[in-house]
Amino acid sequence: MPKIRVLSISEKIQKLKLFNEKIEELRRRNFVKQIFGKDHAVTVNFKADAPLNIEKRGADEESRAALALTLRFFVQVRDGIKLEQIAEIYDSIPELQEEARHARHAVQSLQAYLDSPTGFSLGHIGTDPASGKGVYTNRRLFDAFLWGDMAHANEDKRPDFEALTKKESVFPRDGVVL
Repeated sequence: MPKIRVLSISEKIQKLKLFNEKIEELRRRNFVKQIFGKDHAVTVNFKADAPLNIEKRGADEESRAALALTLRFFVQVRDGIKLEQIAEIYDSIPELQEEARHARHAVQSLQAYLDSPTGFSLGHIGTDPASGKGVYTNRRLFDAFLWGDMAHANEDKRPDFEALTKKESVFPRDGVVL
């Protein structure tokens, strides 16, 4: 187990500043504007005598890539601003116990969300040995996209990404008619 280095007060302040800078950077990104804009939607048109037509409107590829670049700061250990690390910094400062409580709650809520099932299954992908059904958690979906394509192409995440993106009925590409 690697030795954990104790941060000085100055280093903690620098980490909190970096965290705040990256949060503000996320808020300024086009991705946020596109996702929370009134035009963000999915329209599904189907008729008995016509193919299924799915139209997706929202964040474009460039915005998603920019989001992934910044999002990495909050989910990897190296930069010291992973959400759990920020909660630990707040925990270590007696004057910030209210903020520490909020940070711990945010981390717990995020972990619960990531560990919950997505609500869909993809055949053999992610097969649960107990039920034999393919299951995905939000974490596995997140990891497949971030670490299997957008930020890296990790060998253990790439197969999930490839399997997910070739399932047009789950993640239709722009302009694709099924």
